[in-house]
Parts: sequence; structure tokens; C-alpha cells
Amino acid sequence: MIVGILTNTYPPDLNGVCAAVKNLKSGLEDCGIRVVVATPKIEGRIYSSEVFPIRAIATNDDVSPDLAIPYFYINQVTEFFRREGVTIIHTHDTMIGGPEGIAIAAKLNVPCIHTFHTFIEQYPYLNLPLRNQAIRKMIRIFLNNYNHITAPSIKVYKYLSGLGVRTHMTNLVNVTGCNDLEPMKYDVELGKIIGLNADDFVFLTFCRVAKEKSVEVGLIALLPVLKKHPNTKYIIAGQGPEVENLQTLVTYLGINSQVIFTGKYELNDLNALSSLASVFIFTSHTENLPTNLLEAMSLGLPVISVDDEAVRYLLKPEENGYVGSVDQMTQYAEYLYQNPDRIPELSANARQTAVDFQNQNITQKYIDLYIRVADEFAYKQENPDKKINRFYKFWRETVIGLKRK
Repeated sequence: MIVGILTNTYPPDLNGVCAAVKNLKSGLEDCGIRVVVATPKIEGRIYSSEVFPIRAIATNDDVSPDLAIPYFYINQVTEFFRREGVTIIHTHDTMIGGPEGIAIAAKLNVPCIHTFHTFIEQYPYLNLPLRNQAIRKMIRIFLNNYNHITAPSIKVYKYLSGLGVRTHMTNLVNVTGCNDLEPMKYDVELGKIIGLNADDFVFLTFCRVAKEKSVEVGLIALLPVLKKHPNTKYIIAGQGPEVENLQTLVTYLGINSQVIFTGKYELNDLNALSSLASVFIFTSHTENLPTNLLEAMSLGLPVISVDDEAVRYLLKPEENGYVGSVDQMTQYAEYLYQNPDRIPELSANARQTAVDFQNQNITQKYIDLYIRVADEFAYKQENPDKKINRFYKFWRETVIGLKRK
């Protein structure tokens, strides 16, 4: 088996999809499965022989600084996958690369599966009624032309079912990559650099600082605690288009001295950064299974989170964190400040939850799925259905120039 991954984001990009792709590739290779990747070319990067850089236009977008839009690449990627002997294709971007992956699989006559990572229509800058309807329709059309879909959470599974996706779906979480993240002793030097005092009680958020992450919710929830206790601090780590707006909000709220923006971070920065904090604050409603939440728990941080179905895989209230409304988040933050003796137990439980989650051998579940999908595909090839999906026919006959036999 040789897996061909088509993705619009790839290391060293720092986002949830990129992490999922990286971890899946690494896990498969550890199990002896060969993996090749096609991804948009980013100028200045050096790519290894198993990665095919697709020609693309850089967007220089503040939301995703490394985002590039590939173009006219179906034939090139098809030839790359053919040369490498790809036997199954796995795509990871629904709108950019999704339909192209279907076309490439059709040209190679191999099965194609898709992982639905992102609730695109929930992104604030796309949240328009007519546009949302169009997005849902495209998602339904694209996904109904795959051989299989993986939904990384029940939240995704329910969403896609509600859209009318008929393709068989498996609720299968992404491969995690938090094995190198472990709690460490307080980093005194880093604390001094970013302006912390020895007796500060620190809350932390790290993420891509964009509208869909709703980081302002953390500020609003923590405001009463920050105002009441001068030795409380809130670290917001990450880059993105909302940093300036949040800084303006912090000034308006009068908490400049207690909110610290650290800017861009790398994965290997998280150990030291998390050593400074007692609690992780999670604020997004647009995740399916939040990578940064799992990373924080791997680092032994108990969590105070907005109430969202995506966090229920990991958070067990009063055992490894707390979930609730903004007002309840305020109450939980105040409670932990007043009762710091609770934090070691919550921290240990958070760490254990992350370890247990990572010990599910998710990679093997993906391998089993690949084998099952490949077997089903081979059976259908030997026993063809006379009916053919109209959209699939469109791709075969109009876009890629293949005629039905």
C-alpha cells in the first residue's frame, strides 16, 4: 500500500490540519506504509523527494500567512502519484484540493477518502446566508463523490449527515502528535523576559489569533478576575489578524499590564510557555477536535473552556477542567485562583487524559480503514453498478477527459 496525501497545508505551517497530516504521515511510516504528499509550493522552502510542490499563488493572507492557492495541477499530481505507485488517495481540504483529489483518483483508478477537518461556513469572514448555502451545497456534492469520509468527531459526523452526505463515514479522530510535549518546571528566564513576577497566577491561550478562534471570549471571561487580582496574568500566544484588535480591546478594558501577547510560537516553544501557566483557556466554537486543547492537556494544563461539543472528547468537568458559559468561565477562573491546591490534581488528570487519548493506536485504525476501502473499491470494479453519479461523470468526461467504457 502506498498512500498519496493531497493537502493545502504542510509543515512547517502551524495549524490543526497541518498537524493532523504530519502526524498521520509519521504514524503510517512508522508502521511501514509509504506515504507521498502533494501540497502547494511555498517560495523558499526545500521539499524532500516524497513531497511534490504544486505550483501556487501566495495569498500573503493574515489569517493563514502560509496559505497558497494551487492552480492547474491535476495532471502534474496525477503523474507524480502514478510514478510513486499510489494505491489510495487521502485528501484533507474540502474546497481546495477536494474535487481535484476526486479527479486524480478517477484518472488513476484508485479509491479516494477525505477527512473533513474544518467547519468552513462557521468562519466569521465567510458567514453570509447565501454564501453559507453555497458552501453547504459544494461540501455535499464533493463529499458524495468520495469512496469514504472520516469524521474526526461526532460533531463533524452529525454536521455532514445533516447536510445530506451519503458517502459512508467513519468517526475516526486524527492521529495525535503530542508525544514530545511534557510538563516541565517553571522556566524562570522566559518568565522574566515576558514580564511575569514569581507570585503571578497565569492563564494561557495559544492558537492562531483569528476571528473564528474567539479569543476575546477569554478576555471577557477573565476580566473580573484580572480586575480583582493584580497578580493574575493572561498570556495570549500566536499570530494572526486579530492581534491588533485584541490589543485595542485590552487597552479599552484597562488591563494592559496583565495581558501579554507573545506573538508567533513554534511547537517546540509550548513546553516552556506552558510551564509559566496554571490554566489553559479555550474559546473556539469552530473546531472539530481541537489540536491546541490536546496539546495543552499533554502539557499538564487543566482547561477552562466554552461549552462546545468538540471539547467533550477530552474534558471531564471538575476532573481535568471546566466547561461552561462566559459567566461560568469567570466563576471557574476565580475558583481556581482561590483554590490553587486543586490545580495539581486537575493537571495530573489532564495529562493522563491526553496520554490515554494518544494510546488508542489511531494509526492502525487508519491502516485498517485504507485496506477496507481498497477492498470495497476492488469489489465494485469487478461488479460495476450501472448507475453513475452525475457529478462524478462530469469530472470523468468533461474535466479529465475519460469516457465511460
